Amino acid sequence: FYLRRVDLPPRHVHQERDAPGQVQASLIVEASQIRGAEASVAEVGGRLRRIPARGGPAAHDDPPVALRKPPEPAPQGDYLAPGQVRLTGEALRSCRAGYYGLINHIDDQIRRLLNPVMGIQSQTGGNTVVMYTSDHGEMLGDHYHWRKQVPFEGSARVPLLMQFPNRFGIRPAQVLHQPVGLEDIMPTVLDLAGVEIPKSVEGRSLLPLMRGEKCDWREYIHIEHAPLHQSLTDGREKFVWYVKDGRELFFD
Repeated sequence: FYLRRVDLPPRHVHQERDAPGQVQASLIVEASQIRGAEASVAEVGGRLRRIPARGGPAAHDDPPVALRKPPEPAPQGDYLAPGQVRLTGEALRSCRAGYYGLINHIDDQIRRLLNPVMGIQSQTGGNTVVMYTSDHGEMLGDHYHWRKQVPFEGSARVPLLMQFPNRFGIRPAQVLHQPVGLEDIMPTVLDLAGVEIPKSVEGRSLLPLMRGEKCDWREYIHIEHAPLHQSLTDGREKFVWYVKDGRELFFD
């Protein structure tokens, strides 16, 4: 397992005095990168404008079914809560175009990182583990929801892509269907580095699964936003219980 410290100009690096070797680097976005993101938004927006916009129901519902009523018109003021947003038509398409365009821009940067000629594996002799994930998704108006926090797929399901050096014995281009969560990343990294995983850690290393070893893996995973909901899912079926009023939802 290879950890590489990147040398950046002093104004971009902050090192904690009490934590030797710990480096925090900020991402400086240049004007050229902003223009690149705008180009992605324009490209994706052109495609989205050819798709009929529905203001609220999930994009895959046919016929459209929303899991909550449209929000009431918001009062005038400087702050608009996510639950008060109601976009339709061109405004909704433009919002989604912006989000998808920014994702496309991130993909372009990841492609630069993984470039087989000048990318990170070339620079480290194929000795780098790459993990790509996100802490949450975005509802983008599905079911009249915005932002995160809700247990629906747009908010709760995130990517988890990994690339490994050959010496770890992990077959490339495989897809795992077992339920995993962000709590599994830290024990996986410790396992890769040959460091003992503390018994207090709730997550589990993904290496046995990726190596095809037989292991007693969890059947479901717990999702929660404590004041709002508690949920269980095995990746296909999902049960949701709303804390405040006891409502229940079940998806297959």
